Amino acid sequence: MDTVGTGLLLGGGISFLSPQVGYSTDTMREVDVVLVTGKIVTATPTNTYSDLFKALKGGANRFGIVTRYVVDAIQTGTKEDKTWYGGQLVYANSSVDAVLTALAHYALKVDDPKAAMLLYFFNGFANNTISPLIVLNAFYNGNSLPQSVFGEFQSIPTVQTALSPLSYYDAANLIGDPGAATPLVELFGASVLEGSNDIQPYRNIYSLYNELCDNFKGELGGTTLSFTAVPNSQIVAGRARGGNAIDAPRGGFHMIQFSMSLPEGAQNTSPALEIARQNFFKKYVLVVFIAVPSQRANFPLSAPKTSGLPLYIAESDRNQQVFQTYGGYNFLKTTYAKYDPTRFNVQYSDGPSGL
Repeated sequence: MDTVGTGLLLGGGISFLSPQVGYSTDTMREVDVVLVTGKIVTATPTNTYSDLFKALKGGANRFGIVTRYVVDAIQTGTKEDKTWYGGQLVYANSSVDAVLTALAHYALKVDDPKAAMLLYFFNGFANNTISPLIVLNAFYNGNSLPQSVFGEFQSIPTVQTALSPLSYYDAANLIGDPGAATPLVELFGASVLEGSNDIQPYRNIYSLYNELCDNFKGELGGTTLSFTAVPNSQIVAGRARGGNAIDAPRGGFHMIQFSMSLPEGAQNTSPALEIARQNFFKKYVLVVFIAVPSQRANFPLSAPKTSGLPLYIAESDRNQQVFQTYGGYNFLKTTYAKYDPTRFNVQYSDGPSGL
């Protein structure tokens, strides 16, 4: 491979293999770490630094500088090995409610480790006009998309369908390189919703997303609301490899990312847009959707979030208290105090807050 991103491993990490093997960080076997004291140590699941090792599995950059990783290599085959099947299904905007329903049901019902999906709602902006797009990326480690897994999505009429046998290389590159350089300023934030037969939270987050886009369409270049399913098989696989600091109580949920890019040449958001963006990700307590626009300013509307499930740190805004959503939050605080008692890292380096 060309590069190995430390952010991927230390922040958890998600791939189309995650339902089978866990978060990317669950494949770590050994690391070398430079502590705040300058001491270099090797941390493994079984040595003196086993607590540090586990804290690094989701604890991001707060516990030291990792200079060496030993990870399990996952066999995916060559570019010519078409052991996967899938591709993209594109839906008309008129199918939004059916797509949201299928999303909620997928996280609730699907626990097949061979299945992976990423669905996104994209809004493009030009001349004060919004152009929406709905795209499902669906993949299965087999020779077809099983009806029992993707049937509800496949029953929705599409405006474009591109499905075929794929190698894992094909599938991973179908969405593009998330690390590719871009001249645009991009901002991110995260939420999480459990799978459910109650579709309303999914409708609410979509409605709030579009309301923000409509209110600030003159300031935006593009926005994406994306959903990545985390099945229970992923959590079980991670625990079998020793667990991690994220410590999700179960699977059956969607990690949700809201990203927005500014128009070319723009470097900063307006104060009003930044306030709206931050309100979108405030801790959710109760969905209150006010139908009369003139009354909405009186309510700090924020995106729905299922309590007790972890945010994904790689997709979160810097102001979101991601560590506090981890099942291993208390463990992280204790471990951080042990290895950085003077709190040097949180005082002098950029990174997640909450420790």
